[in-house]
Amino acid sequence: MNISFSLDSFQITETRSLHNDTDFVSVSITVGTNPTITVTRAMGDVNNGTHLVGASVYADIPNDAT
Repeated sequence: MNISFSLDSFQITETRSLHNDTDFVSVSITVGTNPTITVTRAMGDVNNGTHLVGASVYADIPNDAT
């Protein structure tokens, strides 16, 4: 079964800097003993508010045969 995990957006309620923070977001998945799959996006300098990401990780998850 192919499946995707996504991060659609993130919210900043209070930046650590006076105005903008330089942010990165990551989405990771590990299935069984397979290597971890990670997608990282540089979001740039962002201020308070909701910010769209649109990052997805796709994986093939085997069906349980038991």
